Amino acid sequence: MKNIITSMKLTAEQKQQLEQLAPDYQIISDGIQASSEQLANAEVLLGWNPAFATLLDHDNQLKWVQTFSAGVDSLPLEQLAQAT
Repeated sequence: MKNIITSMKLTAEQKQQLEQLAPDYQIISDGIQASSEQLANAEVLLGWNPAFATLLDHDNQLKWVQTFSAGVDSLPLEQLAQAT
């Protein structure tokens, strides 16, 4: 199953809204606790946590990274560019 993984815990309402917008995806809230299998199937990351960088070391399904910050200086931009 395709996953959307968030870096922060979603409220029940937020999770419900995402499930309605993306019914074909499993929503994994507070993804820092995500398993390696869940990370490997992540197509979307909402927010960034350095723990997500391990996803970039392997084959992955990643298509979108959405940050909550104004800048992206803390993201591993070179690794992300190579992952596409």
